Amino acid sequence: MTFEKKKQILKIIIVILLIVFIILFISTRSKLGNLSESPLKNYSLSYNNLDGALNSGDETIFIFSYTGDKNVHNNEAEIASEIKSYNLQDNIKYVDITQYKDNSNFINELNTKFSLNENYSIKKLPAIIYYANGAAVYTIDSSEVLINSGSIAQIADMYFTKEE
Repeated sequence: MTFEKKKQILKIIIVILLIVFIILFISTRSKLGNLSESPLKNYSLSYNNLDGALNSGDETIFIFSYTGDKNVHNNEAEIASEIKSYNLQDNIKYVDITQYKDNSNFINELNTKFSLNENYSIKKLPAIIYYANGAAVYTIDSSEVLINSGSIAQIADMYFTKEE
């Protein structure tokens, strides 16, 4: 094999390796980027607009969660599926609390805003609050296990009718 043929083969190998590296880089980057966007984003409500939602009197399931965590993200994807299963799209408000989750006073503020007593208080985020008739009726937090699709099913089974 001549030196020129070896050189051409080496160039081809380098190009192939470069293409593989670029594909892996883009794939990894898109997966990480995906973690910064909640599967529940279609139900978004800004925390600053929470008072308006509380005053509406609507029967609402508030989901307080954050982005950037793979387990939370995966559970939110399952929750989104369960929301559709129970046809709860009009009853869900997702509040992205990413910017507040490291604020030690935020959970206390949330408990105060919803007038949650010790039995229903949120201790760890993410959390779900079922709100009806102007009051928090039921809460589920992540103090024992991360909220998941079963959390939505539990509330839906107690307060809503599942559509087949």
